[in-house]
Amino acid sequence: MALTFTFRGFCDRDECTGGRDLGANWRDVVAAVDYLAAEGVDTIFLVGASMGGLAVLRAAQQPDIEVAGVISLSTPQWPSRYYTGEPEENDLTPERLTMMDEPKLFVAGTQDVQTPASAPLKAGIESVRFADDARAMFEASSEPKHLELIETSSHGTLLVTFLNDEIIEARIGLILDFLETYR
Repeated sequence: MALTFTFRGFCDRDECTGGRDLGANWRDVVAAVDYLAAEGVDTIFLVGASMGGLAVLRAAQQPDIEVAGVISLSTPQWPSRYYTGEPEENDLTPERLTMMDEPKLFVAGTQDVQTPASAPLKAGIESVRFADDARAMFEASSEPKHLELIETSSHGTLLVTFLNDEIIEARIGLILDFLETYR
């Protein structure tokens, strides 16, 4: 079973419910976990890309959440340093990462780089390099942990949906192996 959702305040239509609260979007992940548990799902993995990666990693750190593992695709480690409007509580500090005992899989493209032309970066930030952040989060994390860096500039969900078939199959295989190992 898979459950996808849109964070409150993020939508593609004119009518949106709820305001955007980047510091609290992890609560939507917690609500999704609660929903799945109420439906009888007993093994839950969290998968998030970019901003969603921040949310799933923060949700997994909550004391009342029990998940089998977390998969992070192109997640920025220090969003408050990089982006306008990002609160410090979203930063994935080494201390936070060390405290997470759930299995973690960090995936990023080696050429995935955001610049001020492609994202609302703070003044003085020239770029965000997602492979560097994935590597740093991996190194700071406690075991079990895995790191997969891919030779691509694709970001987020594009790592598993918009590359050539061979690369997509390899990434999906990697994710399925992770799920199978820790279920």
